[in-house]
Amino acid sequence: MLSGFVLLQMLAFLPSGMECIFNHDTVGVPKVTPMLGVIPNLFWLSESSAMVYGVLSLGILLSLALGVGWKRRFSALGLFVVWISVHSHHHLMFHSPILWIGALLLLVAALPTGEPYAMDRPVAGWHFPAWAYWGILFGLMGLYSLSGLMLLLSPTWADVTLLSMMLKQLASVLSLVPEPVQRAVDWFVVGVVVSALPLTLLTTTRRWIWFGLLIINFSILFAIDLSLMSLSVFVVHAFCFHQAWLPPAPAQQAKPVIFFDGVCSLCNHAVDFLMAEDQHERYLFASIQGETAKSIQNAELQAGKTMALQDGGHLFIKSEAVLRAAAGLGGHWRIMSWFRFVPLTIRDRIYMLVSDNRYAVFGKRDTCRMPTEAERRRFLN
Repeated sequence: MLSGFVLLQMLAFLPSGMECIFNHDTVGVPKVTPMLGVIPNLFWLSESSAMVYGVLSLGILLSLALGVGWKRRFSALGLFVVWISVHSHHHLMFHSPILWIGALLLLVAALPTGEPYAMDRPVAGWHFPAWAYWGILFGLMGLYSLSGLMLLLSPTWADVTLLSMMLKQLASVLSLVPEPVQRAVDWFVVGVVVSALPLTLLTTTRRWIWFGLLIINFSILFAIDLSLMSLSVFVVHAFCFHQAWLPPAPAQQAKPVIFFDGVCSLCNHAVDFLMAEDQHERYLFASIQGETAKSIQNAELQAGKTMALQDGGHLFIKSEAVLRAAAGLGGHWRIMSWFRFVPLTIRDRIYMLVSDNRYAVFGKRDTCRMPTEAERRRFLN
């Protein structure tokens, strides 16, 4: 998500790079990056158009490398230098979204290597370090509480209301809202912001203050400033999300069964992913070439056109099987299952587009998948 956000920012700058980077009044702004010039500024060498587009292109390549997990530490550190260089002449250099993204890139560069699904060699049992998670969470919530206290001490607090700022483009709507209501909304929002850190310290309220602040930020940004840079707050919030806050969707049977094409490379990678993410081992797996699948009376499954999820007396196929399997993983993967609001016809057309071309794009094995000794307890047949 971080690499995707930075990639979008680089692509947004690309059409008019010179104007985006050097269009602000830089009188009094030193031609160096913050931290006393410790961080290299790529524009020390040149501020030519060729240099600008070269740096932006480098940022795009590093974003893609970080996204696929190629030399993650090197990619993240290089992307941090590009990020700071691109914004070093910006009059909002010390604006929190810019600093937060820079800090997250440094954090990603500092994390131990070996994460799953990366191009580099994964390490068994790798997990996101606890110190990194708690550092981001308490750092973000601490800044929320500090900003709330500073707002209360601001001399403009008595004159300006958040609701009036959000509705300033809709004067007719604002006139219908009594001033006491506006002020009540203000006090509620600021109260939530000030209490961010104290409520984060409590396990029972941690997820709710995270979610409440996310909703407040979305409301304010949507009404006042829905720019790409302003959306960086959601990137930071995503780093603070804990899997346990969104438990797996309940199943109708103890161990739902996922049927997959045992000779399809894409399907086998999907099974590897599901086993890695299914920390509670809720799912069992069976290839459609095995004996267990022969008892399933479904023509598309028998023909190898779809995966399937058998849960209780129900058999789900195509996109419905994918989304329900994601819901059973819990955490952020359960959010993926919310795409069920998309009409089934559209979802299944997209699914079949991938299914019909999976051998040509991802390849096909000569033999059916054989589970390892450690995997046998999770495979039928």
